[in-house]
Amino acid sequence: MNRNNLEERPGAVDLEQRLQTQQAECATLRAELDEAQAVLEAIRHGEIDALLVAAPRGPQVFTLEGADHPYRIMVESMSEGAATLVADGTLAYANARLAALLGVPLERLLGQRFADFITPPEVERFDAACAAARSAQRVEEFAIRTAAAAPLPALIALSPLRRSPHSPEAIPGLCVVVTDLTEAYRNTELALAISRREAAEAELRLAVQQKDAFLAMLAHELRNPLAPIRNASELLTRLVGSDPQTQGLIAIITRQTDQLIRLVDDLLDVARIAQSRIVLKTEPLEISCLIDQAVETVQPVISEKGHQLRIVRPPAPLYVHGDRARLAQSLSNLLHNAAKYTDAGGAITLGVTAASDYLELEVRDSGIGISAQLLPHVFDLFVQSERTLDRAQGGLGIGLSIVKGLIEMHGGTVKAASAGVNRGASFTIRLPRTAPPAEVSEQPNRQSSPVKRRVLIVDDNVDAADSLAMLLKSDGHEAETAYSAHTALEAVERLRPEIVLLDVGLPQLDGYEIARHLRAKNTVPGMRLIALTGYGQEEDRERARAAGFDDHLLKPADMGALQQLLIRRNSP
Repeated sequence: MNRNNLEERPGAVDLEQRLQTQQAECATLRAELDEAQAVLEAIRHGEIDALLVAAPRGPQVFTLEGADHPYRIMVESMSEGAATLVADGTLAYANARLAALLGVPLERLLGQRFADFITPPEVERFDAACAAARSAQRVEEFAIRTAAAAPLPALIALSPLRRSPHSPEAIPGLCVVVTDLTEAYRNTELALAISRREAAEAELRLAVQQKDAFLAMLAHELRNPLAPIRNASELLTRLVGSDPQTQGLIAIITRQTDQLIRLVDDLLDVARIAQSRIVLKTEPLEISCLIDQAVETVQPVISEKGHQLRIVRPPAPLYVHGDRARLAQSLSNLLHNAAKYTDAGGAITLGVTAASDYLELEVRDSGIGISAQLLPHVFDLFVQSERTLDRAQGGLGIGLSIVKGLIEMHGGTVKAASAGVNRGASFTIRLPRTAPPAEVSEQPNRQSSPVKRRVLIVDDNVDAADSLAMLLKSDGHEAETAYSAHTALEAVERLRPEIVLLDVGLPQLDGYEIARHLRAKNTVPGMRLIALTGYGQEEDRERARAAGFDDHLLKPADMGALQQLLIRRNSP
């Protein structure tokens, strides 16, 4: 239709104008819908934080706090510091934890460059990490400057900011997460310290084991030569008659041998006590019997120096519950100590007092005394009174430590007292009292005449074996010797001995193997096996029992103890 025709028809013009108006309105509406759709997409992808909407009363801002509120709470409650950096590295956002780590109020933190909080030597490395993080996440350790004096070790994660989680396009800025490594370092240092301590303890345990093995070997090696010396001195006593000069020389040998044995025993005892490896064989003990046993042990030393020993016994029998040998050893150690530090002709007093639940044994001497400086340490290991050349009494300084350990194992105490140098000293043992044992009728001694045994002595130490055989023969026993495992097994077949005194430290085939062999073969039913050894620790005794030994004798063998063992015999 041409314009001329429309002009001729006025109604058609109005219709065209209305159509154009509607088309314009549709285009405007379509544009608004497109804009709304774009806004919705931006909201959905987290690209818009607020909307500015025109209103009759002016523009109004509508924030999307409700949409991101859970995420903001999560970031603010993180145990790590969190921040957003703009392109130049300035802090645009930081959570409270980061402000706390840096020691800076939050309102002063925003707008500062984060690199300013990195220690100067690491700033260049931090800038390089930020540059690399614009394309991919970087995680590195840095030292951070804080309000505190010491730098803060931190693990910093740098990640690129993106327009949306679904968009690979990055925007100029970084997300920063800071983890405080102080506690981790502390835990690492603690773990390292624990590891070092455990390693040190393992080394110490190994050193203790090596020391125990060395002491056991030392005791064994020292006891081997002591055995023939003691046996020979005993034989000389029996053979040379009553010549005073000769008997005096023999007495010197015997005393010095006993002193060496005492030193060896003390060395081992102090190690066992320190490790709680002494097993007490307790029973009710009458205190006067313990006194007699202790005095008998130390009497030669007291007599030699001409001391005046006075014993004050209780008016009635008193009892303690303990190990007879160990309590007698403790008391004899105190008496020996008093004799050692008291000049010739001095006085030593041993007295007993009792209360309702305990008793005390006091050893008092008129000797050189103890200085005030030394008194608190007299029971420590390897501590001795100061000595001059004319008072070099010998010893290792461990006797009193042994006394303290043994008495405490019995639930008692021991204390020392002295008025000072050259004013004497006293040592007091306190032990719990116990009730007297029930009456036990004495069994008559059915041994009317000495028992003669057929004995085989097996020892690769020829002097020890021969001297012991000579001693036994002088007592009327039939004794033969063997110096090796092979000759020992042959001798058992040939002699059929009642008793075998067997050294466990034989070369090639040791005494334990020989004992197991003899027990398995049972060549001589009822034959008694006695371990004769320089190894005297409790595990050595257990090992001997497990191998089939009936008894265990420590070198050099005490003849009284040996005679008691010879009286007994196993049943076939």
